[in-house]
Amino acid sequence: MQIIQDTCMRNSNRLWENVCRCTKQLCSLVLKFIFPSLYCAICGNIIDETRPYCLCDHCRNHVGWKLEEPYITNVLGNQINCISCCSYGLYERRLIFRLKYNQKRSTAAIIGEIVADRLKHSDLEYDIIVPVPMEKSKEKQRGFNHAFLIAKEAGKILDKPVVEHALIRTKKTVAMRGLGPNERRANILGAFALGREARKIKNKRVLLFDDICTTFATGEECIRILLDAKPDSVDFIVFATKIF
Repeated sequence: MQIIQDTCMRNSNRLWENVCRCTKQLCSLVLKFIFPSLYCAICGNIIDETRPYCLCDHCRNHVGWKLEEPYITNVLGNQINCISCCSYGLYERRLIFRLKYNQKRSTAAIIGEIVADRLKHSDLEYDIIVPVPMEKSKEKQRGFNHAFLIAKEAGKILDKPVVEHALIRTKKTVAMRGLGPNERRANILGAFALGREARKIKNKRVLLFDDICTTFATGEECIRILLDAKPDSVDFIVFATKIF
């Protein structure tokens, strides 16, 4: 009889422990749903859901936001309007590197929202968005093209289609870091070609998107190739830049 009582007691204790553990987990899930903990996408400090772009006040105030009129350049006789969301500094690098090198894909939605808001405050007219492509082996290694993920998020907000394969990358290039302007242009020359979706941009107003622009070498080469598909126009937006 004592053995049976001891067995029942142990089973009862285990059952109670399981009930307590499940209740604790359920309460934790409910609290997270009602009072979600958010973290600044740049510094990681806890914030609440009212903070724009999932950034704390400190980091948001240190981003070099840009709302200037378009920087106008010329590619093969075509006027190209170029705008940027912010400057390319420490805080902006942390945000884009969080996506590119730390595999935090949720950052694409944050940057996409910033890009969409910048476009809403511009006079650019466009029909479709084309992201700058990555070299295939590099994209396979990373698992995604960050420019496409950001463009897709911005396109959802703006209700604009994103044509991922209007451009393809045809050759590997060396890292741009440390190269001068002329070296960068030589490095990127011939690195792009029209892709299988290039027909979709014919007679369309195209908006090319890239995450970072330091010399405009990549943007200029992409635009030069896109013009072969006979679009109505091509303009350019970049998340962070040093030059406009």
